[in-house]
Amino acid sequence: MIQHSELETSRASAYERSRLSRLLIAEDHPTDMSLLLEVLEKEGLEAIACTSAAEALGHVYRDDISVAIVDLSLPDLNRTHLLEQLRQKRERIRVIIYTGRASYESAKEAVNLGAFAYVEKTCEFEELLRQVHRALWTNFDRYALEREFAIYERNQAQNALERAREEMELRILARTTELEQTNFALREEIAERKKTEQALRESETRLALAVDGATEGYWNATCLPNEAWSFPGNPVWWSPRFKAMLGFKEEEFPNVLESWASRLHPEDQDRFFAAWNAHIERNEPFDEELRLCTKQGEFRWYRARGQAIRDDAGNTLRLAGSLQEITDMKWIEDALHKREHQLLQALEYQEAMSQDLHDSVLQSCYALGLGLELSKKLVMEHPTAAVESIYDSISQINSLMRDIRNFIARLDVSMSQPGDFSVAVQEIVSKFSRTQPVMFNLSLGEAVVQQLTSKESMHLTSIVQEALSNSLRHGGAKTISISLEKRGKSICLEIRDDGSGFQPTNEGEGGHGLKNMTARARKIGGDFSLDSCQEKGTRIMVKLDR
Repeated sequence: MIQHSELETSRASAYERSRLSRLLIAEDHPTDMSLLLEVLEKEGLEAIACTSAAEALGHVYRDDISVAIVDLSLPDLNRTHLLEQLRQKRERIRVIIYTGRASYESAKEAVNLGAFAYVEKTCEFEELLRQVHRALWTNFDRYALEREFAIYERNQAQNALERAREEMELRILARTTELEQTNFALREEIAERKKTEQALRESETRLALAVDGATEGYWNATCLPNEAWSFPGNPVWWSPRFKAMLGFKEEEFPNVLESWASRLHPEDQDRFFAAWNAHIERNEPFDEELRLCTKQGEFRWYRARGQAIRDDAGNTLRLAGSLQEITDMKWIEDALHKREHQLLQALEYQEAMSQDLHDSVLQSCYALGLGLELSKKLVMEHPTAAVESIYDSISQINSLMRDIRNFIARLDVSMSQPGDFSVAVQEIVSKFSRTQPVMFNLSLGEAVVQQLTSKESMHLTSIVQEALSNSLRHGGAKTISISLEKRGKSICLEIRDDGSGFQPTNEGEGGHGLKNMTARARKIGGDFSLDSCQEKGTRIMVKLDR
């Protein structure tokens, strides 16, 4: 097992070194491209050659690129626009600007956009190689720090687990010793009774000594004819240990049933007597946990066991039993149950936070990005429209900041009323319509909307936002239809688009968005289904049974 773990660690390290050494060159000049590849090959480095910004972005989207060498004058995306998009797609990528048209303005803009280095083509290749090696080493250093922190956290967890295991072993050992002592005492008592069965009266003193030394309290009583439990005033023998467990001295605890029955917790009385009667009438085992009030007025937990001794005709002759205090054990069990509940709550909270972050904040960021892209396109041709688009983006930024504050404080109450579903969907559609050339068809039955609970409205709204985002971002849809209607006994939410579609993957293998939509549907007791085909669009359905 250790060798297997070391092999997996070695493979993981080799993969990380390979991933962190991946280079990409975006250069449209054939001669410059050949020289760069030759120089990097002599340095023992491999690079992916791209002659356009679109090709470079495609590689960054598919592959885990560590360092990119980018020219500022590509045919399809010049200046620092490629740098900006590379940083948006992969924040940690190290981008080195390598240009033959260097200027103070472009250098300043590149640095502001997060360029790792700015190198002129007029410089020697040694300067470029120095920056490439520096970029690679910064990635290695960051990976080393992250790995060191992960190892530290793992060691901390292992130490905590080891301490818990040792503590549990000590408890088990103590409990085992206690049980062995109890079993030993019982075996001795049984052996003693067999030896003195013919002379019971003479062995009473010896039996009393054995009972006094036991860890449990004992009792027994002789039944009157045709009576099993309800024998008021009938004498009962309580062992000294039995009385001491309740805080009484020998003379303070009368030898009658009422001395004990009156100390039962009110909530345990019905259950106790039902179990005892079942033992008397049907010979079912009697082993109950109950609470008794001590002399000090404190309720403590005990384990009560009893046995009816019968004659050949099945008549009850005697009753006998034992009492063992288990207060500490119950406290430990309650603490373990509370801890388990806290862990489950933490996992549910983590899942909800992840879903809310993806469905709310990230989707709002995407919509904001679309608006800014539109503003950039309009700056030169339609300045007035560009200004309006920028003001709209500022409004979206302010809304996003409010969403983030609500998200941090868990104060989001935007879906407090069932009828808010229609308003929320219309706001989502309006937001996307301002940034995308897409036609929306809405069919939301108000009578059906009013039947939704607040929880259903919240999760269905998130599903709509995620579906629209996927349709525009990945499918390039031009028309999207959203409907909410009653079909038979079910409420159905359907979202259709005419986008490029895709090949659905197996459950559990899709993107984070599909997993979130499926999880949200399940949380409100709904069925989530997705139908998609290449070039034929996508259909999403959520069905809520009523």
